[in-house]
Amino acid sequence: MPKGTTINANRYCETLRKLRRAIQNRRQGMLTGGIMLLNDNARPHTAAATQELLNQFGWEIFDRPPYSPDLAPINFHLFLKLKEFLGGIRFRSD
Repeated sequence: MPKGTTINANRYCETLRKLRRAIQNRRQGMLTGGIMLLNDNARPHTAAATQELLNQFGWEIFDRPPYSPDLAPINFHLFLKLKEFLGGIRFRSD
């Protein structure tokens, strides 16, 4: 995407379609195991077209509350668990 390009719902949906194709091509079986996506409340993420596409894909969405005064809760729980889970695992590069 060229520098300075504005991301709108249509462009975000196209990015999600590319992501889905990449997962299908490079990580076969991952889509059947379920995809979880963390979105903030940016307009392209909350647009009706985006929500419809994500529902079609069957991806689970974790929404963040708008204007949360707290630090992102994901920093405390998910990343710690993810670090513990992935500790010592070697991944081959694609």
